[in-house]
Amino acid sequence: MVIITGKRNKSFISGADIKEVKEAETERTELIREGQLFLRKLFHSSKITIAAINGYAFGGGFELALACDIRIASNTAKLGFPEVTLGVMPGFGGTQLLPRIVAMGMAKYLILTGAIISAREALRIGLIHRICKQEELENEVKRIVKRLSKAGPLALKSCKKAISEGISLPIDEAFDLEIKIYDTVARS
Repeated sequence: MVIITGKRNKSFISGADIKEVKEAETERTELIREGQLFLRKLFHSSKITIAAINGYAFGGGFELALACDIRIASNTAKLGFPEVTLGVMPGFGGTQLLPRIVAMGMAKYLILTGAIISAREALRIGLIHRICKQEELENEVKRIVKRLSKAGPLALKSCKKAISEGISLPIDEAFDLEIKIYDTVARS
């Protein structure tokens, strides 16, 4: 399992350094591509990934949280894509990840308006899975890790694979994928 969190309680990751992106000039696209490549690896990892969102999760930080399998937030967390208010757009995968997690209309609203939402609103729209007090975040994540550690590792890995790969398939192909993966787990 991989747990990602911020070092302090104020910020999970407050986003990319816009000045650094602006100064990258001719290498700007490559800089964004590298960030996207990292999030793709995280998203496709066979390990279960947990974002413990302990403060601001803006821009690239929000995208990092979206690439995780499970998102737990403190009640003080704020999430959003302020990029459009700065004349840019999410580039690490936010326009692709967010609509796969929440309804497309909500994803468009959040991305196009640059709205910043509270942890409570994020929970309501299904963006995060749990919310707790700031001081309880670490223990809440530990409880989830403990629960996951009681499950079979191959079962967890296989469930993640079936969900991630099956979501983009037509339903009958997705059922076929599930039974193929199930058979591998059942024979182990």
